[in-house]
Amino acid sequence: MHSIIREHVEGIDRQFDEYRDKLSQILAVASSREPLPVSNEITSGCLDRIWEQAKSAQNNPTLALYLQGRMAETDRHYLLGDIIGHLLAKPFTN
Repeated sequence: MHSIIREHVEGIDRQFDEYRDKLSQILAVASSREPLPVSNEITSGCLDRIWEQAKSAQNNPTLALYLQGRMAETDRHYLLGDIIGHLLAKPFTN
């Protein structure tokens, strides 16, 4: 039973790692075109603005649309907040 749960959790971790990589790619493209709208505090509103800018900066928005369809908004906020927080060395505040 423990191995089944562990395998399930590891599968979720792998999926989140894939999403994190794809979000990082989207952010890299967006930030190369113009600075991302980051404020002193990383909030849900800030993450929404970053996501909207990142989506609109894509030449081929397929990846952004794929992620938007596959991920819950809460998961996307968590991963975006984590990525941006690491880049800025700031914690995500909800």
